[in-house]
Amino acid sequence: MSEPSVEPADAPVVSIVTPSFNQGEFLEQTIQSVLRQRGDFYLDYLVADGGSSDGSVEIVRRYEAALATGCDIVEVGGLGYYRSRSPEFPWCRCRGVSYRWRSGPDGGQIQALRTAFPETVGSLVAWLNSDDYYLGDDALARVLARHLADPGAAIVTGDCSIVDREGRELWKHAVGRIDLRELVHLDYHLPQSSTFVRRDVLLRYDLDPARKCTFDTDFFIAVLSDGHRLVKLDDELSAFRLYGDNITSDPTLQSRIFREKMTILRRRSDHRLHAALSRLYQYWTYVLKPRADRHRRLGPWMERARARYRELCYRVILGEGYAARYVRGGAA
Repeated sequence: MSEPSVEPADAPVVSIVTPSFNQGEFLEQTIQSVLRQRGDFYLDYLVADGGSSDGSVEIVRRYEAALATGCDIVEVGGLGYYRSRSPEFPWCRCRGVSYRWRSGPDGGQIQALRTAFPETVGSLVAWLNSDDYYLGDDALARVLARHLADPGAAIVTGDCSIVDREGRELWKHAVGRIDLRELVHLDYHLPQSSTFVRRDVLLRYDLDPARKCTFDTDFFIAVLSDGHRLVKLDDELSAFRLYGDNITSDPTLQSRIFREKMTILRRRSDHRLHAALSRLYQYWTYVLKPRADRHRRLGPWMERARARYRELCYRVILGEGYAARYVRGGAA
């Protein structure tokens, strides 16, 4: 990938990419959550639409028109940024917003991101799916402050809120700790919607089109496996929407998630016992559990047994203290 250097010299830039396809139901909330971000930075925002036919393009154009009406355009570092003319204008509360978009067949989410990433200009880059959204108008400012305090870290992440289709909170996802052994062998819990990557690191890696369900897992594990550091904020940065149509909650895709996780395990684990324990744990989680959950009596029994086996895996792979703190204590 090429790495054009067009970042303005007078303030940092944060780049956000939103891949979208026929998610007009949620897209407006996603766009609004990005455009309302405030702080001493420039915001580079790219919406990559896959050729939607549900009104998504009209939503994207509406915000382009609103920015053109309420803002002036300033050129900084070779890129045009919208800058608000009035403090009452609801968007562009940072130094300026570069709002770019395209629509057309793009080969799906992974290919859309692979195409968009080299076009970004920020020192930090994230992708925010079109059914998720940032929480508060200072989420990016908090991330940027953490990044500037430790610019050597490759990844900045935070917590997130899991919400339903209507945006009602189901639970809070607190990351708590990051251990590469856990991410590879047991529970992967980096919330993609709250995770940002240094651009120079991002462009050294690629998203694997064969990992339809776990490409983000595969990507972040690859970065951390190469020794890059991660830092985190103990703040909720985003809302991740969990509902029947997305990959995370689609029961028909659980077997595929298991197969893809096994590929990651084979690539990243060099410990036979830990890998064997992990295979059973992942099979239990992604194949057996969804089947058992359909049975009123079998489901609760299977879940209790899985919880006991999970604790055993944590004790063996990560140690007794880790299991006592995060498994028995309910924090994991």
